[in-house]
Amino acid sequence: MGRDKARLELDGRTLLERASSLLGGSCTRMLLCCGAAPRYTELGVPLALDAPGESGPLAGVAAALATLASDELLVVAPVDLPWLDAQTLALVVARLRSEDCDAACARSHGGLEPLVSAWRPAALPEVRAALARGDRRMVAPFAGWSESGLLRLAIVEFDASGLHRTFDNLNTPLDWRRATMETGDEAAHQDGPPVKP
Repeated sequence: MGRDKARLELDGRTLLERASSLLGGSCTRMLLCCGAAPRYTELGVPLALDAPGESGPLAGVAAALATLASDELLVVAPVDLPWLDAQTLALVVARLRSEDCDAACARSHGGLEPLVSAWRPAALPEVRAALARGDRRMVAPFAGWSESGLLRLAIVEFDASGLHRTFDNLNTPLDWRRATMETGDEAAHQDGPPVKP
């Protein structure tokens, strides 16, 4: 995108504010995984910082899991899925609670959606082991998805017909322009996110 996606505004709210609102309405407490350096402190949300030498979403999962009590669950939602909804997250959490597994994640018509997931604290050692191997993929800790993974993953299937935009990811300037045109956010559409030269 050429700049921090979390700070892009869509319909008058940043993508980070949208994700925070979604999780704030679904969870008893919220942590913001923001990499190794503190960012977004203006939101007043506690931060979970990546361990030294680690980076990426799986490192954020490790940092957040390390803060949980044994009876808590981690719910993961990325900022760049602005149409993700509470019902989708609730279905992922319900699957984790109802099955003998270490984590649950969504699968859409586009494939596995590991950034829409829920995790048990007991998953932390295997997440750390994947990071220590240098495997930063979100599926690295899971048996059947990685050669070295040991965790059990439950998959929640979502039928494309009822989802419309739930898993539409804003990764490129073109994705951004489509999103702003569809929402009628004319100011964001005309300015658009700056593109790296």
